[in-house]
Amino acid sequence: MIFGKRNKKKWIYNMYSLIEMLGYKRPEGTATQREFCERFLEPIFGLPDIHGNYIHMIGDKPRLCFTAHHDTVHKTEGLQKLVVANDVVSVADAMYLTALVLTVPLVSISCSI
Repeated sequence: MIFGKRNKKKWIYNMYSLIEMLGYKRPEGTATQREFCERFLEPIFGLPDIHGNYIHMIGDKPRLCFTAHHDTVHKTEGLQKLVVANDVVSVADAMYLTALVLTVPLVSISCSI
């Protein structure tokens, strides 16, 4: 994909945000999970419904539904250090490597700008 200067800046900003998101350890019901939702989800989706789900409908009769959990498998909350090397994001502390479900090769992420 070829980026103009403006689009490249936006793509780099989006990748920075993704890396920030991956740094949050957010077990269900914790302050860190609430902070994550307020910082990253609510500006896009608005407030959650009574069950804690964030819903964003596109168009009048959407035919596609994307669902995802916004809590993680961590036992403790807070932030974790990440390493970005060779276009792959991974957890800095090897003890917690299994907590990151998958490493993300940055080159394979496509964003529509």
